[in-house]
Amino acid sequence: MTIKNCIEKNYSQCAVSKCNENSCKMKFNKIGTHIIIKGESISQGKFKICDYLVFIDNESCIICSIELRSNNTDHPTEIHEKLENSVPIIKDILKKCGNNRTKIKYYPILLSKSIDRFHEAFLTAKKINGEKIIRENCGIQLKTILDKY
Repeated sequence: MTIKNCIEKNYSQCAVSKCNENSCKMKFNKIGTHIIIKGESISQGKFKICDYLVFIDNESCIICSIELRSNNTDHPTEIHEKLENSVPIIKDILKKCGNNRTKIKYYPILLSKSIDRFHEAFLTAKKINGEKIIRENCGIQLKTILDKY
């Protein structure tokens, strides 16, 4: 069973077709087989988590924690916390659906329309599960991020 099929079976109530909040969105053209999970749905409001988790099931497994910001209201430590809190959820999903995959690539991503340069410096210096936070503008293709990083 593919990761996508397993997630659809076990987390169907959390699966969504798009990744957008207010006027900030991520595009998924030319990305291949993937599934998007709404962070708030999977956490059931019990803790702060990023907006979306994306699992891409290609020759290797690519996982993205995505936080979307259409404005600059959250403090950077809160954004970091939301991305950090996604890691245990991802590990639980992989335990159930990962089929013991050894090739897994993780991308913590912040998309925003604008961000204070000090907040951006703080966030891009931080790491989530050993990976630097990637900051890009709203509306970008996920494929562009994957090719760039």
